[in-house]
Amino acid sequence: QLWAASIDESEIEITTWITCEERQGRWNNQDVDLYIAWNNETSSYKWANGQMRGYRFLQGLDLCYEILGHVIFKGRIIGIMTEPSNGRLVEKQDRTLVYTAISRLEERRLYDSPRPENIMISRDGKIRLLAV
Repeated sequence: QLWAASIDESEIEITTWITCEERQGRWNNQDVDLYIAWNNETSSYKWANGQMRGYRFLQGLDLCYEILGHVIFKGRIIGIMTEPSNGRLVEKQDRTLVYTAISRLEERRLYDSPRPENIMISRDGKIRLLAV
């Protein structure tokens, strides 16, 4: 089910392969992050669908990077594209921000024990969850 713009994979220039599923690229003259099912195996699509569901649930909480759209290949949704995850990992002095973010997740019953390596502080000082 589409809840963001549809972007054909052919419109995206892949610049960096981070893992099989995570990539960086360029689209419409801007840097982007991509979370894409990398093969036709069920587990790969489940992972990509999990990422898309996670981002959808986080919409409106201002806890993730901006979602730019669904990545489409041959008419099928294969992933999601976001603004680049620029920032830094959390540090001890960020604990109030982290606690506030977790309480917002708990209010929506979305708490899934985020690990410190999956939490960033964006360049504008906001909490951003990764690997949702």
